[in-house]
Amino acid sequence: MRPSGEIEQTVKQILPWKDRINAALLEVIHWIMFGVSAVFSIRLFSLLGSTPLDTGLYSVLAVAFEGAKIMLWEIGTKVQKGVAIAFVGVSLIASTAVAVAISERTRSDGVQVSVTDSFESRLSEYTNQIGESTLNIANIENQIKALPPAYTTSVERLTKLRVDESNRRIELQTKRNILEDEYWKYKESKATHTERTMFTMLADILKMTESMFTLLFMLIVSVLLEIGALITTKRSHIAPRGQKVTKEEIAKCICGSNQVSLDRLPNGKYIVRCRSCSRNTMIHATEQEARFAWKGL
Repeated sequence: MRPSGEIEQTVKQILPWKDRINAALLEVIHWIMFGVSAVFSIRLFSLLGSTPLDTGLYSVLAVAFEGAKIMLWEIGTKVQKGVAIAFVGVSLIASTAVAVAISERTRSDGVQVSVTDSFESRLSEYTNQIGESTLNIANIENQIKALPPAYTTSVERLTKLRVDESNRRIELQTKRNILEDEYWKYKESKATHTERTMFTMLADILKMTESMFTLLFMLIVSVLLEIGALITTKRSHIAPRGQKVTKEEIAKCICGSNQVSLDRLPNGKYIVRCRSCSRNTMIHATEQEARFAWKGL
């Protein structure tokens, strides 16, 4: 059996690797969710632009909104978290708009498939009836050719049947042509139909006109833009990169040393480490996360 000291040392060596793996997974998930949220915001904001330049600027603004939302939440002050929640509200509108757009497109596609199936089914039915009528006419003509010339009465009867069947086939072909024209007009109307914008659909849900909803949305965006620009300039709560953070005392290491520091790395993230035994947390995006991780070691 291995001594307890060796087991404890092995555990100490394994845990940091688990922490690093968890940190890497959390980082990947964080950026995936941020990316998807940013895409949703870009889809909504880009509709505000009337020119390629405007569309590009609004797309950049959408990404800035997403970034500001994360930064303000990680900063941690109550005011800044409140502003971050407001930014989340705008992101929520964008996500809702995309969800409504997908629902609308799914419903529209379902209706279009149903109508298309109906047209094609009726056209197929007419085609089959025209084919049967053509065969009937051919059979009648063969019967007429097979009759002797003296069978005038039978020839007249079959000739009348052929005329009636020919008129029936003409009527079926006319109906099919009319239906086919209606089918192609329907397909062309769907091809040239401009889908309702996400702003239109959201306005309908809120029982507002599109212009009123767009105006309110732009007012909210403008206010948050100005607040975000001002509040993100406050850096007094952040230590310069590469310097120690000494806002409050950090618990001593389990090795008994008080040589523990919370450092802000050059990339702007935080780490807590013991100078005596080299024990440290994984790298965290915020000071609060680093302190919490140190308490759990």
